[in-house]
Parts: sequence; structure tokens; C-alpha cells
Amino acid sequence: MASYHITVLEIGYGENVPQSFYLGDFADPDVNYPVHPFSMTLVQGEGKNILIDSGIDTDDPVKKEILQGAGIGHAHSPREILETVGITPEDIDAVILTHAHFDHAGGVDCYPNATFYLQEREYLGWAEYLAEGDKYKAVGLFSMDTEDIKRLRRLHEEGRLILLKGDVSDLFPGISVIAAAFGHSYGLQMVHIETDGMLIIHCSDVANRPENLLGTENMPFFLPNTKFAVGAPYYTITDYERLMRWSLGKIDRIIMTHDGSRRERYPGSIGPLGLGIYKIC
Repeated sequence: MASYHITVLEIGYGENVPQSFYLGDFADPDVNYPVHPFSMTLVQGEGKNILIDSGIDTDDPVKKEILQGAGIGHAHSPREILETVGITPEDIDAVILTHAHFDHAGGVDCYPNATFYLQEREYLGWAEYLAEGDKYKAVGLFSMDTEDIKRLRRLHEEGRLILLKGDVSDLFPGISVIAAAFGHSYGLQMVHIETDGMLIIHCSDVANRPENLLGTENMPFFLPNTKFAVGAPYYTITDYERLMRWSLGKIDRIIMTHDGSRRERYPGSIGPLGLGIYKIC
């Protein structure tokens, strides 16, 4: 039986974000959330330091511009963030990239010793999209830095990016990846972590907050988050059904990248960079 320590590390956050960012047309226009975090997740055990998503290379001027345009403040580099928990980017053995948006794959050059894992459908989907010409680019690129696709191509040529074809059981002991439906991105992958007899699911951006899965008091049903999505709401809902089945309805076993409610639901603290550090198990 595998045993892991799982820590969610905030990498930056926006403030006072309208509920509509998460719930779309189902939102209460009078409700704002105080914190909209961005995060990566550190999984340690079985002789490995594994990251789920890469964080953002905040030294990159393109990333700085994207962060400013998106209203994401307090962002720090992977090195600064990892040092708050006693390790460095050089200590990372593997990075499981859930998808290729800038806040998930925007720090790949920061890990000189890591092997990266991404769904082939995600890699090829964005490569084809970018090859279509300028008239197609505007709608899908709000969450993209096109240079990241070039970085991923280079890593693949070097043999450091492994492209996965669908579900993979035991990519590492007790850690499996599950291909998401065609919703938030072309080939997003969720991560199952079996640790000490318990299943923790990292769903990335399939859901952003518990309300997506549980609904609200006035609308107690799935509320799909389709902002920036490339697929239909139907496919997002099918993934919601799977998440609730896998977790046995226990929301605290589902890690969501942008879940601002994490600050109230998990043990943790605000670290020296002013960013949250949350122990899942």
C-alpha cells in the first residue's frame, strides 16, 4: 500500500472575484468570492517528489503580462514556493501536467531533473489549434501562452515529456491518471492518489469550487463551470458524476486547483510569501 504526503501550494491569487466566474449563468450577481487561488500540488512518498502541475515561471516577461492582465497578484516562482516547504525545483522527479493552460504548464523550464507527463490529446489538440491560423486563435487563447507549447515540444524531443494515451494505472505506485471528457480542455487529465487506503482525486479545473459539484441552496444540482472550456457542458457534467462516485460524495477528497474555500476546509497556514500551504494528508 502506497503512502504519500499531499500538500497544496498556492502560487498566486486574484481577489474579490464574481461568483459568475465559477458558476456562469447560475451565479448570484451579488456574490463575490474574496480569494481566487492558483495552485500546484506536491505529492511526496515512495521515494519521489511529484508535482501536479508546474506553477508559473514568474521571471518570464510574457507570464508577467498575462498575470497582470488576468488580475492575478501575489504570484511567486516555483523556486520561491517550493523553498517554503524545504525543497527546490531540482528535487522534483516528475511533474504531472493536468493540461496546458499557462497556470498549469507555465513553469516547465524550472525543473531541470523532472520528467513530465501530459495527455497526447491535450498536446496535439493545442498544436493543431495553433496551426490553424490567426482567425481561430482569439477565443481559445485567454488561458494560453503559446510559447508553452513550444517548450513542451522541446521537452518531448529531449525525451523528458511522456505523452499518455488515456487512462494509465499506477503511473507511480498508487498514482493513476484518468483522462477527462472533452470539456475544459482538449485532453485534461485528473490524478488519482491512493494513500494509506484512502483515495484523493486531483480534478484540476474540471470543477473550481464545491458549488460546481454540490450546487447552491437555490440550485442543488451540478453547476458546470464552462469558462474557457473547449468542449460542451455535457462532458463536464459526466466528469462531475465520476468525481462524486469516486469520492463517495466526500468533497474534501477532491482537490480543485482554484478552490478558494480550501482556506476554510483544510488544515494549513499562510506561508512567508503570503500564499496558502494546505496539508491534505
